[in-house]
Parts: sequence; structure tokens; C-alpha cells
Amino acid sequence: MASIQKKKDTNYLVYDSYDNPENKRLQIWDPIPDDKDPKIALREFELKQRKGKLITRSNRTFEDLFSEFYLLHAQNTKQQNGTYDSNCGLIINHITPHIGNKVVQKFDNREYALYLNLLGRKVKNSYKDGVEINKPSILQKRDIEQCLSKETIRKIIILMNLAFKHAKAWKCIEEIPEITSKLKKDSSETPETQIWEAGMAHDALNIMESEDLLLCLAVHIAFMGTLRGGEAMGITLDNINLDRGDFYIGQTIQRVSKKSLDDLPNDSIIRIFPAKARDKDTILVLKEPKTKSSKRKIGMPPPLQEAIIKRINEIEEQKTKLGPLYNDFNLLFALPDGNPMEPNLINRKFKKWQKNHPEFQWITFKGLRHSGTTYKLMISNGDIKAVQADTGHSTARMVTDTYAHITDSPRKAMVNKINNDFYSAKSRPESANELFAVLKQDPAMLKTLFLAAMS
Repeated sequence: MASIQKKKDTNYLVYDSYDNPENKRLQIWDPIPDDKDPKIALREFELKQRKGKLITRSNRTFEDLFSEFYLLHAQNTKQQNGTYDSNCGLIINHITPHIGNKVVQKFDNREYALYLNLLGRKVKNSYKDGVEINKPSILQKRDIEQCLSKETIRKIIILMNLAFKHAKAWKCIEEIPEITSKLKKDSSETPETQIWEAGMAHDALNIMESEDLLLCLAVHIAFMGTLRGGEAMGITLDNINLDRGDFYIGQTIQRVSKKSLDDLPNDSIIRIFPAKARDKDTILVLKEPKTKSSKRKIGMPPPLQEAIIKRINEIEEQKTKLGPLYNDFNLLFALPDGNPMEPNLINRKFKKWQKNHPEFQWITFKGLRHSGTTYKLMISNGDIKAVQADTGHSTARMVTDTYAHITDSPRKAMVNKINNDFYSAKSRPESANELFAVLKQDPAMLKTLFLAAMS
């Protein structure tokens, strides 16, 4: 029920509200504009209330809103642990420190634009666990090298849009700010991933084989299998079929927060590895891939198969040597004691190897997946569907848009072909006599030209 009350010279619409985190009864006094009839204001209020469209005044802040809705949203949508951890990091470090205490209902387009402008000037990695660790954290002017990327800001806008949608559904706001619709992905500031051409990859493997067999196998299988780091580290021996000559990708190793394990359903978790002393807030898990298409079989060329057999024999020797001290998780890539090798460790080993071999193009471990995809597209004459089956992408377009790099070799081959075909004197007749000689040797062409001339 609502009523009209007058204090001094101002009319108020007075009603009870429970729209607060504690769900307590609060009496709201909304001032009625001087130019509006109080009785009309009361009737409009009662009409909106009957239709379920009433937006009551609320002091709910963004910190309140995110703490109320985000966990429920993550659980209901069966969000992946890594995505949940990443989004929680964005909320804690980039949303609540700047607008967490602002009231959602009072947050207009102007304030939103100012907030996005601040994010554009914010230094990356300047906040950790919601605390400012590097100053200044906000620059006077945007610097692409130092500040948050446009992709990070886009992800924050997506979270804000999600928050506003929940606020509207909970009748906390009437409309979602227009600016949240500008969510187009912008890769203008994203550097192109460097890749190895086939020859460079082959030369690197030859050198690695004599220096670090485990790293050599990891690079070999990531390139030939077009694998993500977590997928490679998650290969188990029972998923390798030496008779058929293929292996199955059905799980990935990932480091996730212990909080995400407590907060989210663990349907996709296959195994939680034993925690180590340094694992305070995070832990390694073996889990199912993000999408169904990521589960796939990949064929092994004979040299890769031989390298895997050599590794399996090495694992058997380690088991015999350590006996019960060997922690057998049935992993192809494991530490000497059998414990899992997380992706970051193989990344560091790969970086260290490249520092010792500056003659090779510098790439990330992820760049091996890009390199393998590009090589397969080239060698298959652009058979995108066949390559897609190996990469595990859900759509063919993702293969062409994300991983199809143009390497130097085909460029050079194309230039040579143009040179030989377009510029070469042999490729075209210089005189009528030469043309006649060519036509004399090719009666079919002569007949075609004659018919064309007569038509």
C-alpha cells in the first residue's frame, strides 16, 4: 500500500520496500514533483504495482548486485571454472574498486561513460585481489602498451551488461544503459600470433631431440596435433591407441581456484590432483574440455608415434625405479615422480629453450597450435573441415578467422608464379608470326578463335 504524505511544502509518495540485500522492510519517501498532481502520482504508482512494472527506490550498490547475482548465474549456466575465476578477477579488480559503492539506480549513461574512460586509462596488473598494488594505476592519457586491452574492457562491459539485465529483471532499474550494446570484438590492439613454418618446426625438433626429449615430444605433439597446452598435458596413456595410430583428446589439465571448486558444480571435473604446499588458493585438476567439439581423435604420423613409444618406455623405467613412490596418474606428460606437469611449466621450458636458440622465430607455446593449423590448411589445399576436426573448433569459420596465417613460403611461391606467368617473355607472343605459330600447333584454339570472330 502507498499513501501521500506532506512534509513542509513537499508531497511524498510513501510505501514499503524490501528491495535490499538484507530483505528488510524499509519505508521509502519518494518526493512528488511540484508540477504533478499527487493523486495522479498515486494512481500511476498503484497501476504499475498491479502490472508488476513497479520500480521502487533502491540503495542497492554494484557490489551488492554482483555479490547477489553472479554466483547464481555461474551455477545456473554451468560456467567453466576457468571462466568463473577470470570473471571474478575482473569484478574484484576492475569493477568493485571503482564503482562498487555506487547505487545502481543512480548510475546513468554519463557515469557509465566516465567509468569506461577510466578503464581505458587503467594500468594493467595494477590491482590484485581488489587492492591497488602499483601506482599510479590510472594514467592521464591512454597508453596501449601499459593500459588494459580493448578485449579486457569488452569483457568488463559484458559483465556490466549481465548485471544490468539482472537488475532489470529484479525491477531495480527500468532500462539498460545504451552503451552496453557496444560489444563488438576489437582485435586492433591484439598482436598477431607468431608462428613457425614447417621447415623451422622440423629443424627445432631435430635440435630438441638431443637436448630435452620431453620438451621435444610436447612441441611435436602440440604442432602435429594442433593442441592447446592443457590438452597436451592432459593426455593419458589409455587414450593412446598405438595399433590404430591415433590418440584421443577428452580432457585437459587446468589450474583453477579452490573457490570455484566450492562454488560451482563439479560435473566436468575428472580428477583433483593432490595439493602441494604452494597451492594455497589454486589447485590442478583434470577436467573435460569446454565444448563437445574439443573432444576428438587425432592421427599420429609414424615419427610422432615412435616418440610417444619412447616416452612410454621411459615412464615404465621411472615406475620401476621409484616403485611405490611413483604417483601414477597415467599421464603421458608427468614429472619424474609421476605428478602432473601443468601447462605453465612446459611454457617456461619452451621459453628457456628459445632463449638459448635465438636463431628461431620467437613464438609462444600456443603459437605451435597456430603453426600446426596453418601447416595443415596449406598441405590439405585448404580442406577446412578436415583441419577443423583436428583443431576441435566448433565452427569452420573459427579456423579461418583465428588460425589461418599466411606464411612467407606461399607468398614467395605466388610471386614467382606471377613472375613466370605474367612477366616472362615466353608466356605470351610478341608478334603476329609468333601467334600464328602457336595457333598452328593448337588447332582447337584456332577453331575457337575462328568461331568467336564469326559470331
